[in-house]
Amino acid sequence: MGIHKKGTKFISEALKVNKQLVILDLSSNFIQTEGAIDISEALKINNKLKELDISFNNIKEEGGKAVAEMLKVNNTLVKLNICHNELGSEGVQLIRKALKINKTIDVDLGENRVGQPKITGWTSLEEMLDL
Repeated sequence: MGIHKKGTKFISEALKVNKQLVILDLSSNFIQTEGAIDISEALKINNKLKELDISFNNIKEEGGKAVAEMLKVNNTLVKLNICHNELGSEGVQLIRKALKINKTIDVDLGENRVGQPKITGWTSLEEMLDL
């Protein structure tokens, strides 16, 4: 079942004008990449939501990129569960980089099928380890 990516269109529009909701659990709702993008765009505007659970939604790497961009500007969320979404190495790395900007949030990135980092050219050890 679940709300799927179509349902996230409605939720994201509501989040843009939200004045009361502080916790939103969308876990296991099949929102997929498009849904993660919609929710992330809304959370660039929303200034009320404190906790978001979008775990187990098959968000993939592109959805992870959208979440990373949102984390750079949203300073209201304090807890984000994005585990079990197949974000891949790049998606997880982008979110980790965003967390260097947004230091007020606790993020669960567990179980996201992170492979070996892509190393091209002259990549420093610090970059590989993301220190």
